[in-house]
Amino acid sequence: MTTVRTPEPGSIVARRRVDLARTKQAIAAEVRAEMARQQVTDEIVARSMDQTQPWFNRRKNGVVAFSGAELAAVAAFLGVEVGQFYGRVVTVPDPDGQPVGPAGLEPATYGLKVRSSAN
Repeated sequence: MTTVRTPEPGSIVARRRVDLARTKQAIAAEVRAEMARQQVTDEIVARSMDQTQPWFNRRKNGVVAFSGAELAAVAAFLGVEVGQFYGRVVTVPDPDGQPVGPAGLEPATYGLKVRSSAN
């Protein structure tokens, strides 16, 4: 018999699982949005990938994550860059009101200032 430990709530493993689930959902939402903009159905995209509509639907709805190759195929079919599915890029100010840099699925770290506590 094998014992499997589940991560404690709030542990780094639990947080990473949540982050991966959010990423999967965010990418799926971007795919759905682009399909809606172009008025393309699940079946048409699935057929372009030589897959069934239910197979594609599970990915489009975030039940199953897109692989890199699958996402590239969807992007090519829709005529967009793959990066578009990784979310909007916005500039957010730091606490001093200065731009930090692009923000999307990754946390904004460009241009952050390190403040020493030993002054």
